[in-house]
Amino acid sequence: MAGNLKKLTARRKQAYLRHGSCCPYCGSDSITGGSVDIEGSGASQELSCAECEKRWRDVYRLVNVEEII
Repeated sequence: MAGNLKKLTARRKQAYLRHGSCCPYCGSDSITGGSVDIEGSGASQELSCAECEKRWRDVYRLVNVEEII
């Protein structure tokens, strides 16, 4: 399926940002991620889908800190 031409549209991106557990291109739950790279107050992780073979990067940012008691 690597030859498919699905694009990461604004609609797919928003749906992925709400749920984040399925491929933003084909909706499969067969996604895997590499290690999380942390830089400053942000982080990122490369992910891929076993179904459609698309790859993307999740981008995270620090939004809170909680004390551990």
